[in-house]
Amino acid sequence: MQQPLKICHLLSSLKIGGAERFVIDLTIQQIKNGYDVTILSFGTITDELYSVAIKENIKVFLLNKRWYSKNITTYNLLKNFNILHIHSPVTLKAILLPLLFVKKTKIVYTRHGEGKYNSSLWKVVHLVSQPFISSITFVSKNGQLVFNNIHGWKNKKQSVIENGISPPVFPQPPIYENKLKLGSVGRMVDLKKQNHLIRAWSQLDNKVKKNIELHFIGDGECREKLEQLANKDPLVENIVFHGFMNERNEIQSLFDVLVVTSESEGLSIAILEAMIEKKAVIATNVGGTPSLVKDQNTGVLYPFGDIDTLSKAIEDYSKDSGLAKKHGTRAFKHVTENYSILASMEQYSKLYHDQT
Repeated sequence: MQQPLKICHLLSSLKIGGAERFVIDLTIQQIKNGYDVTILSFGTITDELYSVAIKENIKVFLLNKRWYSKNITTYNLLKNFNILHIHSPVTLKAILLPLLFVKKTKIVYTRHGEGKYNSSLWKVVHLVSQPFISSITFVSKNGQLVFNNIHGWKNKKQSVIENGISPPVFPQPPIYENKLKLGSVGRMVDLKKQNHLIRAWSQLDNKVKKNIELHFIGDGECREKLEQLANKDPLVENIVFHGFMNERNEIQSLFDVLVVTSESEGLSIAILEAMIEKKAVIATNVGGTPSLVKDQNTGVLYPFGDIDTLSKAIEDYSKDSGLAKKHGTRAFKHVTENYSILASMEQYSKLYHDQT
């Protein structure tokens, strides 16, 4: 009897993030498909998504942050897998030395974002690792373009495999009560520019603002500054900071329309999660987002940093809940027809079995 393909997904941590969420979803589907799958994380048991993975009966192996003293341990673990699937440049660097000695294992490297990683150190890491990588994938065409402009792996097998999402077990329909509830989901770091949402809301007329709530789900280095900015507004009681949350159902129950203000994105899991719950999305026109958010169809796209346009989009949804419902319905249809986690899994499976 043929043994199941043994796959190891490698992550820098299991803290809340789009790539981490996707890897857990992908792992669940791969296990259902008969694969023997493990997640290797360089994080700790305190990482927010560690408990989520364990709850799903996923095998998780943790290597502490002192990875440089664990090269032999790492090698002895990695050599037992048919497929190593690396999901971040940080993880690639962490296993660089063991990677040189894992001879019979196929190695797939996925870039989930559009980070340039163009310092001398990162160029060396990618130069040294390139001969050992079987194929590299990207979640958006723009991410592929950014990578090749810097690292030039044009002779390496490449493909774009977009992220997918599973339909929710317990759908959370938009609320659309007396107030429009806007949600921002993600790490509070400078790249995400959540302050733009507060600024756009703040410049609305008070009669409009009082009927709009802002719900921030997440945490990070910028949270204190965001709270300070929020406290400057006389209607600060309409802004709620929820901190980190694990459960998707709880997150989606907090808002009607998702707002993504990021400077760059790969293919946002937060957007996929909102759209599969029939929620309209307001988002910056960056990275892979335009393939998800169709302007004035499944939501609103606006130029990054354009506070006035963002403010107008918020006001439009506030004045017409029917518009948000219409866009949300179209968003659901678009995602279910084009961004299935099963389709993502099948594309990766083909890549794993491809011997060319």
